[in-house]
Amino acid sequence: MIDLERRHIIRQQWDRFWNGEAVDTTVVHPYLIASWERSRAFGVPRRIEKLPTASSGELINRIHESRRMLGVAVPYMKKIISFMNDPESIIMITNGQGIVLELFGSPEMLALDTAPKLGSRLREEDIGTNGVGTALIEDRTLDIWAGEHYLEALHYWYASGDTIHDKEGKILGCLCLLCRWDLVNAHSLGLVGAVAGAIERQLHIEDALAEKTVAMQKQQAIVGSITEGIVVIDGDEKIREINPSARRMLGLGPEDHVGRSVYTVIPDGINFFKIMADGANIHDREAVLSLRDRKLHCSVSAALIESEGAVGGMVVTLKEAKSLHQLAGKIAGSRAYLSFSDIIGASQSLQEAVKLARTAAKSRSNVLLLGESGTGKELFAQSIHNFSDRAQHSFVAVNCGALPRDLVESELFGYEGGAFTGSKKEGRPGKFELADEGTIFLDEIGDMPLEAQVNLLRVLQSSEVVRVGGTYPKKIDVRVIAATNHDLKKAVEQKAFRDDLYYRLNVLAITIPPLRERVEDIEALALHFAKRSANAMNKPAPVITPEAMRLLKSYPWPGNIRELENVLERAVNIMERPEITPAELPDHLRGASGGEPLPEGPSLKAREYETILRMLEETGGNLRAAAGRLGVARGTLYNKVVKYRIDLEKFRRNG
Repeated sequence: MIDLERRHIIRQQWDRFWNGEAVDTTVVHPYLIASWERSRAFGVPRRIEKLPTASSGELINRIHESRRMLGVAVPYMKKIISFMNDPESIIMITNGQGIVLELFGSPEMLALDTAPKLGSRLREEDIGTNGVGTALIEDRTLDIWAGEHYLEALHYWYASGDTIHDKEGKILGCLCLLCRWDLVNAHSLGLVGAVAGAIERQLHIEDALAEKTVAMQKQQAIVGSITEGIVVIDGDEKIREINPSARRMLGLGPEDHVGRSVYTVIPDGINFFKIMADGANIHDREAVLSLRDRKLHCSVSAALIESEGAVGGMVVTLKEAKSLHQLAGKIAGSRAYLSFSDIIGASQSLQEAVKLARTAAKSRSNVLLLGESGTGKELFAQSIHNFSDRAQHSFVAVNCGALPRDLVESELFGYEGGAFTGSKKEGRPGKFELADEGTIFLDEIGDMPLEAQVNLLRVLQSSEVVRVGGTYPKKIDVRVIAATNHDLKKAVEQKAFRDDLYYRLNVLAITIPPLRERVEDIEALALHFAKRSANAMNKPAPVITPEAMRLLKSYPWPGNIRELENVLERAVNIMERPEITPAELPDHLRGASGGEPLPEGPSLKAREYETILRMLEETGGNLRAAAGRLGVARGTLYNKVVKYRIDLEKFRRNG
């Protein structure tokens, strides 16, 4: 039975239920029919306009109450959504009362009217049969598909939910995966159940670490259920338990190490005695462990085991630096959300750039994106990453021009604890470490100081980073995409950019054309930006009148796509009806031309020159204000002022 047929049959049964007729239990499971009956008894209507939501004050309180569960669950949720790489899915977690406390998914899915939001109430009493509310009542893993939902508005979704319990069996919350009804993954139910179980186990482990006494049998069960390295030591610093992951990380053989001093396997790098003497747990502290035959870079946590007020030992958790940094990158939002399908335009110059970018995505070579400010270089960078075999790993974007000169190296390469005044005592990984196995996007590379260029070149040549204040190099596997709006070749000639770094980066160069050279794309872009802005403001999508479109096509767009987007957002803000006319466009656009088509060739530069003069005139020569109106970076406008030999003082005197 194909999905459409099944959906139709279930919908028939749903209609029978609402008509007071008997529902076929061979089509709809009895527990779902019981849930429908409960929902009707709760007085839930069959149709609602939007999901009920808790107040902001209540949501804050509920998040605070569930902070321990969220602390464990959120990294798992981010791993799921990153692993699935499915723009049609949402992963969310609620408390025991069905209030959504956190959720992740693509902006498009989260923006749907029927999609849950932070604070949405999803109990059966609130919205009837659904993947959260019914799971909380049934207290088990279940899935609800399309018309099996009580509300008609939820027939768009497939939901797989499972409950999370504390060690006493009380329900703490519910983990739920949503996707479109016709995009069901056969493994979704098992995935949600497994992850909910893992979250539960991790919560129980943390509870066990805080107990006054921990039985050795329970310790063995705990250390065997997680992937991190676990070493349990007693008050005499002797090993009592060690799990397989710790044996692997520490390079230990099959021999029995229980009963031996912990220093026989970790000679240096952790002062176990001091941790117990201080009487304080430590959490995710970076360390370099000196083992018998090598160095191990890892994160160390230690939870003390106390008995009647005295420290009787501790449970040490080891996480390899590579996995830690990948997770840190995901938590920091280091992810690419855009793809080639988000690049709008059919012009030949743009399509040639896209074709080359798709080819570059399948290569491991460095990429250099060239183009004026606002042309969409990061859109291309994210698309290349998402089309590559690194798509499941981190995408870390760095604006080299925005980094303070004295912090460039510590931001890119990290620093060891105490490397300089104000640094964290445990140190911090740099952007390259966070991007390990993924992609780093070095935007505005032309603004990087020369002294930092030397170290960047060393990293590109050796695939190793040494933190500021550090000694040991760390091996990394990072794909580099750089971008600039400068003429790097000229910068090399002027000794402002290293030639060896330029040739190292300039393996696959892609030039992204400015908007004035792809006039045929302006209409599609304008309609896209207008519709997106209208959706964000809950306004109907506007039409753009022919007169307004002629003005848009006649303007030289020195700020490129970013400027066009700003102009359309402004127009949607001020329009009084769903129509954009010349009246909704800025004065400098209406004065850009008499509505004539944008000319090609030398006169195109003349139009840009005239537009810049007009902006400087209106702002009294204020570069920052003029750049803001044009939607370009101040540095970009300054470069054009130099290019056209414009005397700023003349405008300032006139102003």
